[in-house]
Amino acid sequence: MLFFRIVVAAFAVPAVVVALAPTGHTSSGRPIYEAPSGSRVLQNGTDMVVFAPNGTQLHVFENVVGARTPPSTGTGPLRPRQTDTIGQVYTTLGANDTLQAFNATFVVPPAPTTFDSQFMFLSQGITTLDDTGAPASFLGVALQYGGSFVQGGPFYIGAAFLEFLPDGGYLVLTLIDVSPQLNVSDTVGISVTYQGIENEPGFAPFYDYNVEFTGSDAANLPQIEVGQQVLPAIVGFRVEEEGISEPSDYPTGPLTFKDVQLELTTGFPKKLDWEIDGAAATGIDFKVVKGGSKNAEIKLVFPDDS
Repeated sequence: MLFFRIVVAAFAVPAVVVALAPTGHTSSGRPIYEAPSGSRVLQNGTDMVVFAPNGTQLHVFENVVGARTPPSTGTGPLRPRQTDTIGQVYTTLGANDTLQAFNATFVVPPAPTTFDSQFMFLSQGITTLDDTGAPASFLGVALQYGGSFVQGGPFYIGAAFLEFLPDGGYLVLTLIDVSPQLNVSDTVGISVTYQGIENEPGFAPFYDYNVEFTGSDAANLPQIEVGQQVLPAIVGFRVEEEGISEPSDYPTGPLTFKDVQLELTTGFPKKLDWEIDGAAATGIDFKVVKGGSKNAEIKLVFPDDS
């Protein structure tokens, strides 16, 4: 995006280096870090370096990725996720595929009827794999309900985050003096866009992706840009939950991702299959209403949906 091209010079000069401290932990003990919306995260060998929008280095996540050199894609077999709190609808890209754009819209569903500190990330994004083919990171934006992950409460907000898999923690993007709260029946768009191969002083060339919300409230919702030396291998919709104990802890209506567009740098794939993983563990019914790469539709039906 133009914003990041403007501040690119900041990476060529010494910047003040600070270190983020975890602002919280998940119930399983994984650390949660916060950075301002618009931050940029770049891979440096096995580390991921976080820069504020003004170019100031905020943090280094050490040894969270395997060492890679471009143009490796990292594409390999999808490993089943060893967790009872995650489900996803996804497609796996080919070894020679580069994701250009992944867009969709959704309408915020009716809220759960009970709140008992449960947490949900209902997200859209991209997953990279490590050298063994196991998931290494997930970059996405989400409809968040609940407040155990730094933000939120018994209401919906828009969240942007980078998750280091399987247990490296989260970087959550936040806005200053702006509430990212979303209301039931709001229509929201999500956009994942390839910015190209970038070169920054002190970093090996990396594949740059911007992930953001779109629509009338986009300025009040978080955004993140991430550069890694490996292309995303998995693209899809993901549910992550904690503290769900009964059907009424879920939204009382379905969440439907519509107008799903998945474009490669070579164009829209003529054949694209969406797969489902982990639905039984979450209790959510994942439905591929319409497949393919153009105008696809993915529906999440919750146990309390009536």
